[in-house]
Amino acid sequence: MVFFNTNGKDVSFVGIYLGNNKFITVSVSKGVSIQPLDTKYWKDRYVGAKRVLKE
Repeated sequence: MVFFNTNGKDVSFVGIYLGNNKFITVSVSKGVSIQPLDTKYWKDRYVGAKRVLKE
């Protein structure tokens, strides 16, 4: 999972990392899409990532 600060306060958006610098994002206006992490918008808002596995 990749975490972003889109509201200027704290983590406010989460995406699912796919590999190769791409992640899944969901928004009301665009629905589900695949975005590159290295665009200015996402780079400027990136907080971190966490691997989540369920055994």
